[in-house]
Amino acid sequence: MLFLIVIVLCSIGALAGFSAFAMGRFLDASTGRALLASTLTTLVIGWTFAPLLTGGTDETVDPTRLALLPLNHRQMLAVLAGAASSGPPTLAVLFALGGIIVGFAPPSVGAALVVLAVPVAFLLGLGTARLVAALLARAQRSRKGRDVAVFVTAGVGVSLWLATQAIGPVLDSGQVEMRGESVIDALLWLPPGWVARSVLASRSGDLGLAAVWLLAAAVVAGGALLGWAAMTNRLLRSPDRVGGSRRQSGAPLGRADTVFKAALTKELLYVRRSPFKRVQLILGTVMGGGFCMIQAITAGSDDKRVVFIALAAPIFALSGAYNLVGFDSASIWLDQVTGGIRREHLSARSLSWLPHVLLAPAVVCTAMVAWRGHWDVLPIALITALGVALCGLAIGLVVSVGAPIPFQDGDNPFAWKSSNNGGLVGGLYVLGGLAALGVITAPFVIPVVIAFNRPWAYAVAVAGVAMGWLLWRGALRRAVRKVDGKTPQLIAKLSPRSVA
Repeated sequence: MLFLIVIVLCSIGALAGFSAFAMGRFLDASTGRALLASTLTTLVIGWTFAPLLTGGTDETVDPTRLALLPLNHRQMLAVLAGAASSGPPTLAVLFALGGIIVGFAPPSVGAALVVLAVPVAFLLGLGTARLVAALLARAQRSRKGRDVAVFVTAGVGVSLWLATQAIGPVLDSGQVEMRGESVIDALLWLPPGWVARSVLASRSGDLGLAAVWLLAAAVVAGGALLGWAAMTNRLLRSPDRVGGSRRQSGAPLGRADTVFKAALTKELLYVRRSPFKRVQLILGTVMGGGFCMIQAITAGSDDKRVVFIALAAPIFALSGAYNLVGFDSASIWLDQVTGGIRREHLSARSLSWLPHVLLAPAVVCTAMVAWRGHWDVLPIALITALGVALCGLAIGLVVSVGAPIPFQDGDNPFAWKSSNNGGLVGGLYVLGGLAALGVITAPFVIPVVIAFNRPWAYAVAVAGVAMGWLLWRGALRRAVRKVDGKTPQLIAKLSPRSVA
């Protein structure tokens, strides 16, 4: 089912891209120039970073899992190249690029160069995406390298988002033409812009200049592909991962003297040690904070209520809290050995996501009030954010036991290993949970935002925290009843190999 949805979405994207490029036949020279430069650059950058941000990656990111196959280096590269260039999204990109031929090929010999520009643009995007992924895979050999790679990738994603959000204000300004031309001129000096220059020169009949720009782009594409091949060879030749030394002093769980304290201490340790949880903390903070800051900047208002945009930040960090039972499901048999999943386990797993959910709004609120100078709004905004976070964790408990999805933690933060089993149902649960979060928090968020400067607004914000806590306690009781005595069934569902 999920594969069918991917096929449909890729088909829509391919047709949209093909139509956009084909429209170049009816555009003037200036507009066609802007279309080619902006679209080709966006396509290459999106192809490079979108899979890393969404986890839609495979062994072509880190091929060390294929190191034991009886293939030599050339055969392995052929397999990886075929896998990287034959997926539905990749074929959709190739089809969309075909619209360049329809929209920009002249009725002359220059049409041959336009036709050649399509595979060059395709290989440029493919080579750049694979080379960046291989470099990031190399960085994953150390914990700090993995965190830096994730932070850089998330930062690039936010920057791209900021660029798209900035288009509106630019178009609304009185200097649209000057600013637009400056941006397009800058994009044309990037390698994707060289392909655009070649196509435009072919269209105008300057075949010599077109050939030079196309050759330059082909050299860069070839260099990226060769760099990917070299980096892949290094990854296959040195597959051992480098781990940091850990010096343990004292009891591993500190002074935990109850089951709940021990479980909570363990889960908080996992926040630091688990690759997935560290990735979620970085992505949730950077993406959630970036989204809210972008909305505040584009709003351009001095109203103090702009600070409350930070309340939307937890949405980007709640995904992990919606799969407490399915996360790291391969070790669920340990819970069965110790008496099954207990109340203390579920409450500790849920509360361990509170730093993820609260960090982004806290950072955004502080940044906004420091920028605008509205320090009097910070306390009530943070109190309201805590209420929203507790409500989100409560919904996460309900979703976690209602639609657990098998999910394996691992060293590679860009190759998230989840099962498609129940993925559609789980996705519907998550979407429903996010919608429910808006409905549940509206009774205290809306009054606080409207009357934040009134004394009684603090009472409403505190009441929202109390309501969130009560909802979390109720959701915890429901979740415990749902899984009580059913750990063997969960093992059979989430880790079928354990009972095979």
